[in-house]
Amino acid sequence: VALQLLDRLAQIEDTQQSLKARQKSVVARQNNENDILGRIFVDYQKVCDDIDSLGSELATHRSSIQGQESYALQERAMSLKNRKQMLLSAQSLWKRISTGYVLIEEKTQLLNSLRLQIEQGEASIRRLENEVGQLERLWQEKKYTYMLSKSQNVIQLRADLKEGVSCSVCGATHHPYHSDTMLEQSKLIGEFKTDSELMETELKNKREQLLELYLELSANKGKRQSEEENLVGVRRRQAEDVNEWRIFVSLDRTFQECSPSTNLEARQSLLRLLIENTTNEAEKAQKELDTFNYHQRCINELSEKIQTQEFRKNELNVRLNEVNTGCQVMAGQAERLQQQIDLEVKYYSELYEKLEKLISVVDWMTQNGYDIIYGLWNYTSVIGAVSDGEVTAICWPYEMENHI
Repeated sequence: VALQLLDRLAQIEDTQQSLKARQKSVVARQNNENDILGRIFVDYQKVCDDIDSLGSELATHRSSIQGQESYALQERAMSLKNRKQMLLSAQSLWKRISTGYVLIEEKTQLLNSLRLQIEQGEASIRRLENEVGQLERLWQEKKYTYMLSKSQNVIQLRADLKEGVSCSVCGATHHPYHSDTMLEQSKLIGEFKTDSELMETELKNKREQLLELYLELSANKGKRQSEEENLVGVRRRQAEDVNEWRIFVSLDRTFQECSPSTNLEARQSLLRLLIENTTNEAEKAQKELDTFNYHQRCINELSEKIQTQEFRKNELNVRLNEVNTGCQVMAGQAERLQQQIDLEVKYYSELYEKLEKLISVVDWMTQNGYDIIYGLWNYTSVIGAVSDGEVTAICWPYEMENHI
């Protein structure tokens, strides 16, 4: 029986070693799970910190555009941009209108000057035509007188003339060209010739002047006709530009007037000032819109990042719970194994004490020895170490002695 108990002690030792090996494996797995749990927790904390940081940055961007609306900013920027473009178009149109009014004024003055020149030229031509007509008649008379003065009959007739006596041809009593001698007659004929030639030269000059006046008058009339046609075209285009100017009347209350009496330079200066102010406002509005779009773009990007991090956080949270559960399971297994080991140690100690007591019994066949063996049998029956047959074999001598 002692040997069997020793074998049972050895089995218990083997069981303890097996349980300790299993415990070591479970502890190792538990440490591994704890390491994984620690790394996941670090990642989880980092994701939470990232979410907090992104949330702070998101709040900063949102506070930067608080109270602003994208539609209103876009509408204002587009309105100012369109106003600037309309002002630029108005400036270009007003330049044409100003040029047109100036050109109409210049052409009107030119036509008035041409009309005056034409009137003066026609008057000069009429006056010169009269002079030429008179001069031509005088020249014909001089020429005729000169031709007649060279004939013999006229010479003889002139020689017979007496002052105060009527001429047989014309009846005149005064004879300014009367000559008594041949020398005087020759001198007189020379004077007639000179007078005729001088008058012919003067008539030629007058005719040349008249021709120049005719040419100048014709040129002025042609120029006047061309200028009048050109002025009609300019006025037509000016009327179209003035009609188009109505589009820009709403830009400023002073734009209602568009006539030749308008101060052209003042309006041009006003347009430049309006364009400059509108350009500054448009640039400011565009800058505000760009800033808003930048913050909105950052908000969208940060929201997307936060959503991604939240998804990652949820995944880590699920993983953290899974690993934590695994760690708790491992801890439970390790605790149960420790309890089994403690129980085996306890059983081992109790069995060992029983064995010591059994070995120290002097009289195996006494009632005391039987009680010890019977107690050992009860103990071993609990742990399954000794069979009923073995206990019977141990107790049989004592039973036989009592029976005999």
